[in-house]
Amino acid sequence: KEIFNLKLIDFENLENNEFFFIHEKPFTDQYNIRPDFTLFINGIPLAIIEAKREISEEEEDTYLNALRQIERYERENPKLFNFVQLGIGIADKNFYIPTYPNRDKEPRWKTRKVEIWKEETPEGEYKENIFGILKPEILTDLVENFTFFQAKRGSLNKVVARYMQYYAVNKAFKRIEDYLKGGNKNRGLVWHWQGSGKTWEIIFLAEKFYRRYYHRDAVVFIIVDRRELEDQFDEVLISLRNTKFVIDERKGARISSIEEFTEKLKLIKESENNPNVSAAGVHLVMMHKFRTDHLSAIPEGEIKKKEILLLRDEAHRTEGGPDAVFSAVRNHIFKNAILIGFTGTPVHRKENSTFETFAYPREGEFYLHRYFIADSIRDGYTVPLTFRVALSDFVKASVDEKEIKELINLYRENRDLEELSSTEREISKLLSFSKFLNSDAYLKRVAEYIADNLAVDTEAFTFKAMVAVQSRLAAVKLKRELDRILSQRFADYSPEWVEVVITYTNDDEIEIKEYLSEVRNRYGLTHPEEINKKIVESFKEKKNPKVLIVNRRLLTGFDCKKLKVLYLAEILKGSLLLQASARVNRPYPGKEFGLIVDLTGVSIENYKKAIQDYNLYEQKEINEDILKNLFKDSREIWETFLRRLEEFKNLFENITGLTLEEFSQKLTAKSSEDAKETLREVVGRVLTSDEGFYPLIPLLEEITKLYESLGGYPEKAKPKWRSIYKTLKTLQVAVNRKLKPRRVVKIPKEIEEEILKGVEFGEIKNLDELTLSDEVLEKLLNEGKDYLIISDWLIPLVNLLEEEKEEPLYRLIYKRLKKLQKEYREKALTAKQIVEELKGLTGQVKKHRKTLKTLSPSRRILKAISYYLRERGIEIPQKVENLEKTLEDLISNPPSEEVKKEVRKHLKVLLIKAKVPSKERERVVDLLMEEVILPYTRRFRGGA
Repeated sequence: KEIFNLKLIDFENLENNEFFFIHEKPFTDQYNIRPDFTLFINGIPLAIIEAKREISEEEEDTYLNALRQIERYERENPKLFNFVQLGIGIADKNFYIPTYPNRDKEPRWKTRKVEIWKEETPEGEYKENIFGILKPEILTDLVENFTFFQAKRGSLNKVVARYMQYYAVNKAFKRIEDYLKGGNKNRGLVWHWQGSGKTWEIIFLAEKFYRRYYHRDAVVFIIVDRRELEDQFDEVLISLRNTKFVIDERKGARISSIEEFTEKLKLIKESENNPNVSAAGVHLVMMHKFRTDHLSAIPEGEIKKKEILLLRDEAHRTEGGPDAVFSAVRNHIFKNAILIGFTGTPVHRKENSTFETFAYPREGEFYLHRYFIADSIRDGYTVPLTFRVALSDFVKASVDEKEIKELINLYRENRDLEELSSTEREISKLLSFSKFLNSDAYLKRVAEYIADNLAVDTEAFTFKAMVAVQSRLAAVKLKRELDRILSQRFADYSPEWVEVVITYTNDDEIEIKEYLSEVRNRYGLTHPEEINKKIVESFKEKKNPKVLIVNRRLLTGFDCKKLKVLYLAEILKGSLLLQASARVNRPYPGKEFGLIVDLTGVSIENYKKAIQDYNLYEQKEINEDILKNLFKDSREIWETFLRRLEEFKNLFENITGLTLEEFSQKLTAKSSEDAKETLREVVGRVLTSDEGFYPLIPLLEEITKLYESLGGYPEKAKPKWRSIYKTLKTLQVAVNRKLKPRRVVKIPKEIEEEILKGVEFGEIKNLDELTLSDEVLEKLLNEGKDYLIISDWLIPLVNLLEEEKEEPLYRLIYKRLKKLQKEYREKALTAKQIVEELKGLTGQVKKHRKTLKTLSPSRRILKAISYYLRERGIEIPQKVENLEKTLEDLISNPPSEEVKKEVRKHLKVLLIKAKVPSKERERVVDLLMEEVILPYTRRFRGGA
């Protein structure tokens, strides 16, 4: 047999390919679908586009409509998504997502994150432009080099690069290409802030390099310096399913010993002289294996090969100084290799500079690509950080200044302070003392502070917290103190609330050994690292633990999106402080800020001062980015809350005629009936006012969230602000129970009962509960309270039909109700006209609901077809027996192409009798199948 390799897409010569798109191309699998646009390369569908209006009366966010449509396509036509790589939404928010078949009908919307795409301008800036991703050179590059399938927890996920990852990797790859074509620069630095996805950047670059230079026996070493990072990379590399490089699933990618590393180096040397020997591969190696005493078997300069790529994660660590040997060994063995470093926190000091090691600062090059704090926050890949300084008076009053000099070195390491003597006194006032941070008195105060603030800082334990302490012994002591105090504060407290993750050794103090014995018994495990791993997994995935206490563990590289609060009870150096702060900056629903609480009283302020005084990062714009965007003082957020509250007060008074203070007083009136009537009237005015829907309701959401996100900020606990918050929260709950009865609004436990007793807007399930009597209507109209008719009748009716929009008549009525709301706000109709129409629409719903109960499934579909066509001005004949029988077959059995073809045939006959023009018939049939018949048959069969 002859074997041919057929290349479907020419990635090297794009002009050899055919690029085109088709508008509303129908695809048939289990169901018919018709994406708005399908993009083809050489006849292969690689991307689909769903376009929605930027503003819709039906959707709060129209991009969600586009997303749901794409996800429906993945379920209903999985074969198509063997080819389609990207789904693109054009709406109020433009986005792209990786697409792949969803044969198991997974609810992907729960975990799926939509991505934005930005284009690089000639000035080196990035502007949002979703169509940039569809440029032939970018789309083909993404498909070839930046798309991975990942087997994870029994399912297959798909990863496609974000825009900053794409551009950073290609800047690094350009450096590689230029060098291998004869250039003299063979290193580079990618400086991306924490949370931008550097792990994937490293793997994307490894794949692109290995794929492009495979024929030249390409070798990649991914270099890490911590066991946790090695485990993380190995897990990801093993999980990948479509890479050019191959990883042995049993062994993994890691080089497990120095001897194995030495053998690999010898193989590389042998491959240089023998074309029949291949050293190609992607390997994971710990940095400590670069040891001069173990690698003497390789003479200096012996390996001349250029196609060796060294990818260094966390490039700021251990690259210089007397104890660092990696750079020296690399220069000894891999003189011609390519070195690319990745970091979010480069170090720049005299004896150790990330820029000197990985870039060309003397030539003005500090990095190949950067993605800073402000970029990451703006794009939504990280949340802003706020900080609070606590216990500073207690700390400063307790520090022994005679021993302060040793601590000066902590900040001296960030920069060589050439005139240290003139600054010692100033710095000593700010620095605390490490022995003090280990003392029982200090740790008791820390435990008391955390116990006082933990519930509010974590927003009623919606989020989680971490405590960084000065030593391993301090971690155990703090755990004991927190167990004691929290068990007194919380009735449901258990020891699993707070756990410790530290390194254990044979020389530990007796307290640490006793604690290890306890956790061994509690977890039924022997090895300390197995226990740590179990605790970390539970912290990330389960309700408990709620708090982790660590000492130099998990402060870098650890990713837990629910982690919101970091309590600092140790002094951290500049780069480690930046790394640690990034543990709480990952986005998560409802998380507005990450919170750093400096319990030493000095770390954050001193680091900011070090940036200002010593220009840590050489470039002014970099220092400013860190100062402005890394840590926002809680006072700034409080001041924002106060400003936005004033805006809310003015708007609220304009809409309701009440000041916020008057509203608050009426809510706390002795007569609960008076309070409830006041709340009902205020909610009615808010929901029926243009300014109520926007901007008052979004502003209400914003200021309550700002107040809650401030955690234990002292000012907010004053009775005045507490009372205002309770009033705002009561209004928020009441508005949402009217507007979105199925939405759960989080209420702090300590005020939940107080708020709910004044709010009785339950979900209306019965139409009879809705209808207002003629007497009540007349009374409301005469009193000028027509806004209550809208809030007590029209809006609940909209909510009632929200979940039943698949029913064509309900969809028609739903749309008319939404339009009525708008017409009321715009005063296009009188109150009486709206009341009359409301009566008619409510009557139609009641009648239709009663009729549906008497109909068989097939007759219900026929009724739906009739309403659907009537909406489009098409009247169908009475006799439809053949169609009804075929619909019964479709409902009773799994969908088959034959039955669906039969249904389509009868529909066409129906449309011919209704005198629908021939060129319109096919489209109407497709719409009926997609929007009426197939959704109904799925529902009646109990399918997705």
